[in-house]
Amino acid sequence: IIVISDGEPVEMEFDRKPIGGNTEDVYEFKTQKINVDTGDSFYMFTDRYTDQFGGQDGAKFMLKNFKELLNSISSKPMEEQKTILSQKLEDWQGKEEQVDDILVIGVKV
Repeated sequence: IIVISDGEPVEMEFDRKPIGGNTEDVYEFKTQKINVDTGDSFYMFTDRYTDQFGGQDGAKFMLKNFKELLNSISSKPMEEQKTILSQKLEDWQGKEEQVDDILVIGVKV
């Protein structure tokens, strides 16, 4: 989860455990609370946006770039953010295949 408050992206710690798939393991997940104020945005996402290959060198997009992108668009309306995220991903991918399912959920308070 990334929270953007006062133009500053903050990454929340999370459990690095699968929530689905072919596993018989049972996990307990930590409950976390995030403090948000009016005007803040927060984003929940899979790692597949950041792991997508592309660009000039076929490299991964990376979390640092994703945080910067979210920070740069967080003040825009959510529908516009969706369009920007989709276009940026498409531009980044170029001719690369999509790695896996990609999910980004954004909420503006």
